[in-house]
Amino acid sequence: MRALTLLFVVAASAGCGLLPGVDDAASAEAPVSPGQDLASAQCGQPGAPACGTGHGCSVPSECASGLCEEHKCLSANAKDGAKNGDETDVDCGGKGAPSCADGKACVAGSDCASGVCGAGVCQAPSPTDGVKNGAETDVDCGGPDAPKCVAGSKCAASSDCASGACSADHVCQVAPSCTGKLGAGAHCGPNGNESCCASARVPNVGDVVTYGVPAWDMTANVSAYRLDKYEITTGRLRAFFEAMDGDPRSHFESRVGAGAGAHPHVAGSGWQSSWNRRLPSSWAQIQSRYGDPDENIGGIQYCMRGQGGQWGTTTWRAEPDANPKLEENFEVKPMVCLDWYTLFAFCAWDGGRLPTTAEWGVAAGDDRGYTYPWGNSPVAYDKAVTALNGIEAAFPNFSWGADTRFPFDRGTHIAPPGRKAPGPHGHYDLAGNVGEWMLDAYVPRSRTCDDCADISGWKTPALDWPDYEPVTYAGHPSWKDGGYRVMRGGTWEGHEIKNVQGTWDGLEVGFTYHAIGGRCARDL
Repeated sequence: MRALTLLFVVAASAGCGLLPGVDDAASAEAPVSPGQDLASAQCGQPGAPACGTGHGCSVPSECASGLCEEHKCLSANAKDGAKNGDETDVDCGGKGAPSCADGKACVAGSDCASGVCGAGVCQAPSPTDGVKNGAETDVDCGGPDAPKCVAGSKCAASSDCASGACSADHVCQVAPSCTGKLGAGAHCGPNGNESCCASARVPNVGDVVTYGVPAWDMTANVSAYRLDKYEITTGRLRAFFEAMDGDPRSHFESRVGAGAGAHPHVAGSGWQSSWNRRLPSSWAQIQSRYGDPDENIGGIQYCMRGQGGQWGTTTWRAEPDANPKLEENFEVKPMVCLDWYTLFAFCAWDGGRLPTTAEWGVAAGDDRGYTYPWGNSPVAYDKAVTALNGIEAAFPNFSWGADTRFPFDRGTHIAPPGRKAPGPHGHYDLAGNVGEWMLDAYVPRSRTCDDCADISGWKTPALDWPDYEPVTYAGHPSWKDGGYRVMRGGTWEGHEIKNVQGTWDGLEVGFTYHAIGGRCARDL
């Protein structure tokens, strides 16, 4: 059987095996079949007969008719200016002639260049005909005339995709940030092979107590939405900065739009023009704000040097290569040192928004009364990336001990997204790893919330971001100007990770910290 298989491959490579569906008695020979002599199938080759109508071909000389079009030997009458043989119109259609142009007679779609035959006539390409034709890049989508393609469809350029993201292998991605590059492709999940842009549906729920502290108690009714399964990676943030040409301060609003990233049920919750000044305006500022693991001051590594900056290993590098000291690549790790404004801008550009505290709580199990996303059992190594209950981090080097190192983590403190058990609705790292910014201002509230977020505590920043030096205005650091926002989920270094309010925090809106990142919510 192996010998027969090899014979078939050799014959097919000669370029003239009979095409599927062709049955031409006038052919010089038949296609290869088990038990057939190889010599009888080598039509078109030196010393062998020319190929008959319907056989594959590379050049006209391989065909008995001397006509090779669309890699198929045509019949001798395919160019005679008359409708004959099995042609459906003059010199087109059928097995031995080229496909027919729009408006020509046909019997089946295979007779037409468009692939569509209707009422006996070849139809013009249409974005509703169920066939990939015309300038489409996939069936009924892509190109200048058809709708944009959904994720997973073939594309030629990002403009073909509804998400605005066409990968290097010409497949539409679910979000602009998933370019297919390191950390922006299939690098998340338990085995590091799932899309980092994947999201999962969170169902609508009612009567969810989201805080558990008297001054903050609130019963919430939350509509269904989607939440990113994974925390945003450094690679995805890099895609955002590249899309902004390294200057989101100048380009974000013109390319994404004022009011972008708004919650559909919270009026006034979209991007405000006054926030543009809080975004970095150059690659140099990006580098300085988010830090480089190879740069430090006095042996201490910083997110941002100056007011608002905190020591600690960062995951951002000037170039997406391996950190020589930690022997790993940070592009696949969650982006840390993220301030609230930059995260908001990223999510809006990526087709999403920030989750509200109540929405995030449902994803983490608030609707089930869970203490943790996995239930009420104590923190354990397989549940969360955090230094709690004896799961210690070696401070200040932030490296896990050999006895607790997870194989994919390469011994460092921040795990790639999704390496631990998921929450009740399929989301990972809702407890531990990195803390996550919410849409809400950090202010006490006690009422019923119907798809709400408290943005009354938002303030309009009156000052530009400081030039990354210890600068103080009016007696307080300028990075505090703009109020506080809720941070939930705990961190790798041991911050409390319970769902109740007493164990999560509110931080200054411009604060950058080595254990804070986030994820995006998406409307259904």
